[in-house]
Amino acid sequence: MDAELTGCGMPGGSGKEDKMRDVKFKFVVENHGKQWISREYELDENGLPSEETVLEDMEECDCSLNESISVCEGDCVRFEDGKVIDKIQYIGIKDKTGVEIYEGDIVASLSRPNVVIVWDNEYARFWIRSHTHLDGPEGWGGIRHFQKTTGLVVIGNIYENSDLLDVNG
Repeated sequence: MDAELTGCGMPGGSGKEDKMRDVKFKFVVENHGKQWISREYELDENGLPSEETVLEDMEECDCSLNESISVCEGDCVRFEDGKVIDKIQYIGIKDKTGVEIYEGDIVASLSRPNVVIVWDNEYARFWIRSHTHLDGPEGWGGIRHFQKTTGLVVIGNIYENSDLLDVNG
């Protein structure tokens, strides 16, 4: 006999229509020595987009094409030489201002200024890491604790705003 799947997808669930968290990713693209963050992409039945699609989506051009010399005059960012170097995942929660928090984001709270959201393979979860201990065993903390007690605010990310980690303390 087939078990009926209810609730969170498990037999005998709560019967409520539990919504799974959104699985979203952004891509880190390196282009001419600078790192950029793509728009978000939701994981769906087709998977994630190709590198080519990400680079095409990132083309920013606010200019007018000069037909006589085939150049774009104005402010343009071209990603023809860009390369996707990493993907970062939405952690499933928002900061206190409603901004989605992603792996690699730099967040501030009342008790801990400028900490980084990281993935820990050993515990299979996202953690907050002190900016002074990004590579060492110290400086770990649970995200939910900080979110509930002091609130978190995204102030940047390690790719585009690494200067935010250069603080005293």
